[in-house]
Formats: sequence, C-alpha cells, structure tokens
Amino acid sequence: MAFHDIGPENTPGIDGFPSSFFLLRWDTIGLEFVQLYLALLDGSLDMASVNRIVIVIITKVTSPENMRQFRPISLCTIYKTVSKVIVNRMKPILSLCISPN
Repeated sequence: MAFHDIGPENTPGIDGFPSSFFLLRWDTIGLEFVQLYLALLDGSLDMASVNRIVIVIITKVTSPENMRQFRPISLCTIYKTVSKVIVNRMKPILSLCISPN
C-alpha cells in the first residue's frame, strides 16, 4: 500500500495528524511506522494498543439547531491504515476463500 492510496487530508487519528503529515515526514518517522505495522501484523503487538478512537461531532449545516444537524466521525488513522494493509494483502486470495454465493 502506498500513501497515495489514502487521501492526504483524511480524518486524522487520535494523534491529530492527517496522512499528509506521514507522507511529508516519512524520512523521519518511516522506520518506526513500519516497525509498528510489522509488530501488529506478526502479532507481537496487540491491536488493542492502537484500536482507540475519538468520536467527534461535526456540523452538517452552518448554524445547527438540533442533533439531526450533526454527524459523528471517528478518528482512527492507525487502525484504518492497518486494516487497509491487511485487505490489500488479502485481495489476491479472497476469491479462493469466499464463494460468489
């Protein structure tokens, strides 16, 4: 998976950094980031340690007057990225594992 697969300003994670931050600072944080993902994928780090999210309410209209005019979003960049990596790795074999029915 490449960073161009993730929108540069997608919902930031609990750390508050959008994916564009990781792209721009990859030379500084890349090694630690890869080590984190490898530890998650090989099972040496529990997914619960990064499976925390923050729910934020954003407005749908300029001057909201009731709760229907708000929308909740979850901030969970690391979890979303790990999920995308796993899905991309599984795509080639999914048709062998899942029946079209």
